[in-house]
Amino acid sequence: MIGDPTLGKGAQAVYDQLRVEIMHGDLPARSVLQQVELADRFSVSRTPVREALQQLARDGFVELLSGQTARVVAISLQDRVEILQIRAWLEVPTLLLALQRSRHDVELDEILNAVRDLEEKPTSESCESLLALDEMFHRWALRTAGNQRVERSVGQLLDVMYRERRFSVAHDYVAVRENLLALQAAIAQDDTILVQSLFTEHIVGNNPLLVPSLS
Repeated sequence: MIGDPTLGKGAQAVYDQLRVEIMHGDLPARSVLQQVELADRFSVSRTPVREALQQLARDGFVELLSGQTARVVAISLQDRVEILQIRAWLEVPTLLLALQRSRHDVELDEILNAVRDLEEKPTSESCESLLALDEMFHRWALRTAGNQRVERSVGQLLDVMYRERRFSVAHDYVAVRENLLALQAAIAQDDTILVQSLFTEHIVGNNPLLVPSLS
């Protein structure tokens, strides 16, 4: 869970709910959040609301304004590019480390087998399922690699990306599903070089300007 482990119970509850609403689009970019209104909504004082908003600001979900208000931030194109580059630098080695530690993990097999069981052509339901499985795959790698600092830092980037990422067109769905299945085969073959290449492509796509050198 993203957030600050020092948050009190009330602040954590407010943080968790607002984070979910921002990520799901229920609170779109530029939505204004008033401390007083949130305190009434959650039946808490303004202190836990203020703490929750401060943590959301640190995690990049909102910006704090004057007058006890905050605003949901929009993600710029430059933000997206930089996030993809940082993720590739951190996530690819993290996946390789996770596989070294637990190549035949039951959870990993279940995730990738579930991807294989999805329909080949995208539907509204299969797109949402693939999105969820894709996120589970990334977070499995972060958790299994065992570095909590990396898990927390990259987890925050994943939160930002999955907040707006939707497989809304057929190409995205097919490409992501096929890439994950290719990764499953490469993992089974213990082909580290192919895993690295496929996972880099999985994160940044086919744009050569975004592919970092990992040598």
